[in-house]
Amino acid sequence: MKKIFRITAILLVFSIILSCLTVGAVAKEETTPVTEKVTETTGVSDYSGYISKYGYGLSEKDVEANLSATDGNIADLNGKKAILLKGENYAVYEVNIPKDAAYNINVFFSNVKESVEEYHIALSIDGKLVFDACEDITFYALWEDDGDIRELPNGDQIAPSQKQKEGISSAKLADKNGLVLEPYQFMLSKGKHEIKVVCLENDFYLSDIILTVPETTSSYAEVSKDYGKYEKYDGAQIVIEGEDSLWRNAASLSPKSDRASADVAPHSPKNSVINHIGGEVWSAPGSTIAWEFNAPKDGLYKIGFSFNQSYVTNGETYRWLKIDGKTPFAEATKIGFGYSGSWQFKEFGEKGKEPYMVYLTKGPHEISMSATLADTSELLNRLGVVEDLGNLYLDILMITGESPDANRDYELHKQVPNFVEILEKANKELKALNDSIGEELVVNGEIEGALNNMIRIIDEMTNNLYEAHLQVSSFSSAQQTLSAWLYDMRQMPLGIDQIIIAAPDSEFDTPKANFWESLVFGFKRFVYAYLRDYTDDKVSSGDGRKTIKIWVNWGRDQVKILSNLIYGDFMAKNDIDVVIEQVNATLVQGVISGNSPDLYLHLSRSQPVNLAMRGVLYDLKNFDDFDEVIAKNFHKGSE
Repeated sequence: MKKIFRITAILLVFSIILSCLTVGAVAKEETTPVTEKVTETTGVSDYSGYISKYGYGLSEKDVEANLSATDGNIADLNGKKAILLKGENYAVYEVNIPKDAAYNINVFFSNVKESVEEYHIALSIDGKLVFDACEDITFYALWEDDGDIRELPNGDQIAPSQKQKEGISSAKLADKNGLVLEPYQFMLSKGKHEIKVVCLENDFYLSDIILTVPETTSSYAEVSKDYGKYEKYDGAQIVIEGEDSLWRNAASLSPKSDRASADVAPHSPKNSVINHIGGEVWSAPGSTIAWEFNAPKDGLYKIGFSFNQSYVTNGETYRWLKIDGKTPFAEATKIGFGYSGSWQFKEFGEKGKEPYMVYLTKGPHEISMSATLADTSELLNRLGVVEDLGNLYLDILMITGESPDANRDYELHKQVPNFVEILEKANKELKALNDSIGEELVVNGEIEGALNNMIRIIDEMTNNLYEAHLQVSSFSSAQQTLSAWLYDMRQMPLGIDQIIIAAPDSEFDTPKANFWESLVFGFKRFVYAYLRDYTDDKVSSGDGRKTIKIWVNWGRDQVKILSNLIYGDFMAKNDIDVVIEQVNATLVQGVISGNSPDLYLHLSRSQPVNLAMRGVLYDLKNFDDFDEVIAKNFHKGSE
């Protein structure tokens, strides 16, 4: 009997072990990322390692890829064949490379949903993710104005609604974080290759993939050597208003209003007028705005910018300028815009010298500006050591806790793996970086102080290993300060009022006001501040249509945003006018006074209960169309 019992127990143990292995295998299969299901890595972890591994030169001509396989649906976009990629759909393209070379990859796409701003794909070449960022590459939809600037009856202007750019757009695959300044270069050997695109997030139509020649730029000194054969333009200046952009790659980059300055055109001391674009929302690396203009004749032109950079104190933000999709010379890759509390004008060129000139042919052109990290990208790449210091702090925290005992010897250099090695490596890299700032690198802010503080703390920890725990609090604070700098330095905000293209030998006619103009403007603003009625915001066509009165207990900025939404969306779809009133009264007071609103927004949660207890609420289910309205305008269960 005992023998049978032992055999049964042994069989039971084996069955449990086998079931665990099976469950583990199934769980592992279910959690495998989509990129690992369809690809494998090359063993190269980052982009810089991938580039350094190959010695390929730049390609000499573009190569078009041909579709060979897909599990997406084939669609027709105005006579152009495209693949609808959604979920985890993929498309495989074959390409024949004439010789070993580096290429950019340019994808041609169109939107499926008009509200989507960005698309995410995984990209593999010959079944492999060639570097880690290929697991998730992002490109962006292009946006344009849906109509013209609109004016309200009170004289205020509101920006037009935004819509996705119609037709097929293109994007070169690039680093979404902006740390790699130029589009990714993909190293391809001579022969046939397969390029596989997997949709990760947001559906889109993919029409083509073209491998393009990476752009090379020469210095202005080299480019200008050929300017002797061109004539200088000598006509009237061309003014491009910032708010009249052709397209943007973010819906948030819509035209804006600045009422506080006479240095921007147009301006009004009374009303809010649309007069610039950008600002704080135009700060992410890679965010781009493009404009179009017409050159009157072939020749050399100079460029100037009316701008506002009141965001990065005592620093500069940078833009990459292109004309017709090409960089005119190397200096255009990082145009710096310095800090000031007011609107400024900048002539594109080296300070104290002749302005840079660009050659333009007669006819239409496109000029674009993209936010770029410039020298800051190298600084951010080299500050990757901050993450290592953060991980080290977590290891220390597990031993010492948040408040180490000063009288205890923790021996961190023995308790924490690679404690000394991590600190010494970080110290060496931080000191080298600190020496580069101001000489090789130009960056914003007082990061040198943060670096010096971190270096000092690391020195004290490595020089007194048995007392390193006494620096834990300072170590954490310094590491968090550097981490904050990592985020702040990525922001490159800029507002653009005008881009002026003018004759090289003429003076710019800028929108900047003189002393007397600014004084008069300020006085008028002061007077209108008392004359204007701010208690209501009438969004009305004035043609006797039905009117809804709304009460809100908000600030002016929120009311302005609500007015813009109502005018651009609700009134465009419904034959109803709206009056918004700013009040500090209760709904009961409005009813008693006979001046109650049709709609009260931001009512406190206690008010409906208060009114219901007094039996003064009307049951909406008594309306015949209740079910229809609820089903059309609200989520299921809202009733």
